[in-house]
Amino acid sequence: MSSMWPYLKTLDPSIKETKYGWVMAFASLGQCIGSPLMGLLAGKIEKIRFFLSIGLLLRLISHLLYLSLPLLTSGFAIFMAAARFTAGLGSGNTPLLRYFATTKSNREHRASAMAILSAGSSLGGMIGPGVHFLYSLLVAHFHAMSGSVLNNYSFPAWFSSITTLIALPVVFLLRPNMGIDENDASIEENSTDSKEDVIEVESNNYAMFIALLTRFTQGIVQSSLDTVSTPYFMAVYGYSKTETVYLIGFVVLYGCIIPMQIVTAVTVYSKCLTFRHGFFFGIYEFTYYLAIIISPIISMYLYTHGGASYPRDFRCTHFVVFGDNLSDDGTEAVGESHGFLRNSNGKVWPEYVNDILQCDQYTNYAYSGAKSGVDNFYFSNWSGVAWQVSRYIETNPYSSEEPLVILQTGGAIDFFTGEKDSATVVENIHGTINKLTQSMASGTLLIFALIDLGSAPGVRSAEEGEELQQRLAELVAETNRQLTHIVWDSELGTKKLNPTLKVKLIDLNPIILSSMHSLNTTEPFTHHNPETQPRTIFQYAYHDLWSPSTLIHYQIAKEVTQQLQNL
Repeated sequence: MSSMWPYLKTLDPSIKETKYGWVMAFASLGQCIGSPLMGLLAGKIEKIRFFLSIGLLLRLISHLLYLSLPLLTSGFAIFMAAARFTAGLGSGNTPLLRYFATTKSNREHRASAMAILSAGSSLGGMIGPGVHFLYSLLVAHFHAMSGSVLNNYSFPAWFSSITTLIALPVVFLLRPNMGIDENDASIEENSTDSKEDVIEVESNNYAMFIALLTRFTQGIVQSSLDTVSTPYFMAVYGYSKTETVYLIGFVVLYGCIIPMQIVTAVTVYSKCLTFRHGFFFGIYEFTYYLAIIISPIISMYLYTHGGASYPRDFRCTHFVVFGDNLSDDGTEAVGESHGFLRNSNGKVWPEYVNDILQCDQYTNYAYSGAKSGVDNFYFSNWSGVAWQVSRYIETNPYSSEEPLVILQTGGAIDFFTGEKDSATVVENIHGTINKLTQSMASGTLLIFALIDLGSAPGVRSAEEGEELQQRLAELVAETNRQLTHIVWDSELGTKKLNPTLKVKLIDLNPIILSSMHSLNTTEPFTHHNPETQPRTIFQYAYHDLWSPSTLIHYQIAKEVTQQLQNL
């Protein structure tokens, strides 16, 4: 079960948690139907082995459906739900085992029979994930993790198919504990409990109600943990899909599944339910599976709309960055870097994003001092943002991959060098966006709105600082207003004209302001201070007069990855 969500995300990266909740619920729906139905029919027809075999065959069919998922091109969630529903129907034979144990054993052996049955079920619940864990540990790292019929995600279905084939002949070897066949009419005569004794013992309705209530509660708790645990591990701890499967298998191996069934079986089944009534066992299981229909749908709905996100699941093959001082990662950065220097006291936001997403390839074209066109603050006709994009297109004219391209639009430096209005900057940005979209057949394009540097210490400490702040704020606001129109226009917007691309405009200004709220923004950090302590650096928002600290870059990266997950 722990591998289902990572498997779905591998097959369809765009799938949401809510659909996974429905997949889990369909299994429970099948169990809700199968458990009381098989219990009722088996009680009337007295063919327990027949219905046990039917349940095993249904499980085998469900495994075959599940194993066929890599052969599909779409509809993975629907097909997996059908496989799980079939498995749920097959699981309807579970109460028949308890029915068999209670009706085919005498009063003396009934408690031990039920305890052994429950212990076997709990042991299997731990061995299964344990075998999967060992497979992940010893084998899976040497084979493809997806794309083939046998992989780390489909191994549980293969293993279950084998155990199901083994169980089929075992079913027909089941015999009452006194060596009497289930169809032998003399069973009551040879039993230490006479038929009259069984009828005279009345069921305890209060105990039955408690049993059903606790089973329902167990279903709610167990299903919530089973459903949410996999996405939770991936979100909170940043584990990959493969690592999550590996870890949960390890956890379950060491007893994450609590065998609550043993206590209920010994106390309720052996003491209260001494009459033959397979239908009750079906109802008992029905309450459990009703709970695990409700729980996954609610828990995954809440998780989707209010829970954590896991941007690491964004499939990043090639991460490409364009920009100025804010995005320049320096010549010593990991990957292909074209910049001058890292303008921070640690990693900058593209490096953090690359670390989180674990992209296969990372290329950063950003140069400190880049303007919105082809020029740089220090050079002409070289290293501007438009120049960076042209360079990228020259080296990647026909890319078949789906890159993640982030355009940190230049323009702030243009305003510092004498631009009196936003027209030229907007024109440069528009042209750069058009070049990028024309070169991308598919993929993701994130466009950063212009960042207002008015609160930087370099502006505050400048002559006529307040006037400069006001002018920058007006120019940046007008540029971003027109940039919003360029991207989102209902007829001629970038998003409308490029339906094969995932395009999004992100305004980082609120994120940056929020991140700096409790920090020192009036001056950059310096170690030339006798009062400097080991953690003093964490109190400053700026690395120098213009560039934010790595703390702010990390918050930018978190926002970017969150936006990617929500695309």
